[in-house]
Amino acid sequence: MTKKHVLKCVCYAAALCSLQVGLATVSAEDDVTVSTQADTTQLTTTATEADSVDTSSDVSSAGDVDQNTTGTEADASTVVEDTGASVTEEAPADAPVAEEAPAEAAATEETAEKALPTEFRTEFDTFDEATMAKADWWNGNPFGAVWKPENVKVENGIMTLTIDNGTDETAPVPFISGELRTQEFFHYGTYTISMKPIKNPGTVSSFFTYTGPSDDNPWDEVDIEFLGKDTTKIQFNYFTNGEGEHEFVYELGFDASEDFHTYAFDWQEDYITWYVDGVAVHTATENIPVTPGRIMMNAWPGTGVDDWLEPYDGTTPLVAYYDWMTYEATAPKSLSSEEPAEDDVTETPDNEEVPSEDDVTETPGNEEVPAGDDVTETPAEKDSEDKGNKNVETPAAEKEAPKAGDAKVAKSDDKELPSTGEKSGLMASLVGIVLLAGAAIFKPKRRKG
Repeated sequence: MTKKHVLKCVCYAAALCSLQVGLATVSAEDDVTVSTQADTTQLTTTATEADSVDTSSDVSSAGDVDQNTTGTEADASTVVEDTGASVTEEAPADAPVAEEAPAEAAATEETAEKALPTEFRTEFDTFDEATMAKADWWNGNPFGAVWKPENVKVENGIMTLTIDNGTDETAPVPFISGELRTQEFFHYGTYTISMKPIKNPGTVSSFFTYTGPSDDNPWDEVDIEFLGKDTTKIQFNYFTNGEGEHEFVYELGFDASEDFHTYAFDWQEDYITWYVDGVAVHTATENIPVTPGRIMMNAWPGTGVDDWLEPYDGTTPLVAYYDWMTYEATAPKSLSSEEPAEDDVTETPDNEEVPSEDDVTETPGNEEVPAGDDVTETPAEKDSEDKGNKNVETPAAEKEAPKAGDAKVAKSDDKELPSTGEKSGLMASLVGIVLLAGAAIFKPKRRKG
């Protein structure tokens, strides 16, 4: 083989190699671009799915997932996809709480057992020993009668307490009477009675709460009392740790012994308010009792307290009548002015209505782009529409917000795509074409020569 043939083969080979290199470079650039787009699309789809998982999770459960932390989102996604477990189950910090749950449940049950009743009502249709008790003892002076169960009657929807003649070996008094009390203790709330008291000098007909040393408690008491010497008046009183002398006498405007009326008191932590037929007539606010007590009713003649009750003339029998009784654990009321209801709309100083919870709230540093249907119009936009101005500038959020189904490739600001080498690939192809053409031209000239 001559040198001319060798040179000709080398030229052909160089031209073909240059052309092949150029085409391969262009093809590699296309592959890199497509691959990059596919990877970016996959990253975008994965991030969207992770956001959906985080959004559908129970975010309210003590903030277990930080949506701004990529690692936490990935862990949450892995837990949901692989095991189906909740995010709170994955968090190691929750393990001690799960161990303490039985103790907390036991404490809750114990608290429920000690919880006081929130309501009570009796129509006095029947006597229920499970809820009520009839006294059978003597309280000592100034009570001029011994409590006897037979002097408490519950018949035809009326409970009666009767002062009558009678003696007892335990008491040096010539009368017996009745006292009814609840088995349970009650605390703050509204106590109401419908009753007719005894009208006779020297007697007391009552409705009250009481606890004391017999219950291993301080002496706390809230009273409604009718003095039989004048049943056109009602007396209110209370004791706190044995300290009394808070009497207040109210003119009723009617004779309480002639018909049933309702009398009540609202006992709260900071006050006691007494009511007559639903109307507040007196309020006390100093040294208020704090100890829960039993609800009690009794009727008795006094001894040694003639200045208070007037002398008892010994008339028997004397009967106090009770129609029904209720208790309800009511919330405290404002003593100065009525507070607005929770459902009322609160206004700002500029009389602007506070936005509801459903309105879009901007969060600094972590703003969510609202959907197209959820974008709230600003006051400026509303004014422009009312004036017929159609050239309203689109908010920046709307300009930048991608519509559903449009862009599938998300661009990351902190990641640069690899250089494609577009210029180098074209140059290699051009050189290959020139060399191939030169070899073809060179061959015939060499033959002619």
